[in-house]
Amino acid sequence: MKLAVSTGVLVVTLLSTSLAQQFEVASVKPSQPRNSDGVIMVKAGGDPALQEYTNMSLRSLILDAYLVKDYQLSGPDWMQETLFDITARLPEGASRKEIPAMMQKLLAGRFGLKVHRETKELPVYELVVAKGGIKTYPPDKKDEPKLQPDGTYTMTGGLSGPGIVTATGTETTAQDLAELLSHSADRPVLDKTGLTGKYQFKMGWNAASGASLSDALEEQLGLKLQPAKAAIEMIVVDHVLQTPTAN
Repeated sequence: MKLAVSTGVLVVTLLSTSLAQQFEVASVKPSQPRNSDGVIMVKAGGDPALQEYTNMSLRSLILDAYLVKDYQLSGPDWMQETLFDITARLPEGASRKEIPAMMQKLLAGRFGLKVHRETKELPVYELVVAKGGIKTYPPDKKDEPKLQPDGTYTMTGGLSGPGIVTATGTETTAQDLAELLSHSADRPVLDKTGLTGKYQFKMGWNAASGASLSDALEEQLGLKLQPAKAAIEMIVVDHVLQTPTAN
């Protein structure tokens, strides 16, 4: 998977952002303190004429604006710590496809965000089919944690983070699975399976069990992770304010 972007494409991207519309009205404020139980409810979306975020970190807002994965963003650690609520109204006639470019403008205007793009060679895992092939559901045992060819991507439930995966998916591509695993592995996971279908699956793994993620994948789904290096396009934060300018 080649993620490098040519200079010509980059110029077009920056130009299109500079010419993009901007939100008519935008409110940006720090989120309320979390509940006593430590639970934080994160929300994005809402009224079709609005773009709303609740309890979103600045890091997550930048990821959303630039349409990149977490491992593609390089910036200060504190961007993950401070949470914000944003309500922004789309200009009349604007398409929701324009929201990322408008969010880039909003972040530049309110947080002084300045970024640049660069390509770095990073250690990654390649998701590949194990020697024995993928493990499919037996027709009479639909609850087993194996793949089954199915019919658009739906992750019906799941938890992924450092050292843990608990997930159920239907109509899921290998690319979708690789993105899920990237949250749990110690490096990005790229789909190199060659699988073009859509699958349903169930999978569970916890590093505390002593088994590696690759071992769990091979045992449960007939897939495995192999170390590699790849050129990854990065968004690098050059400047950003911890406190946004006033509404």
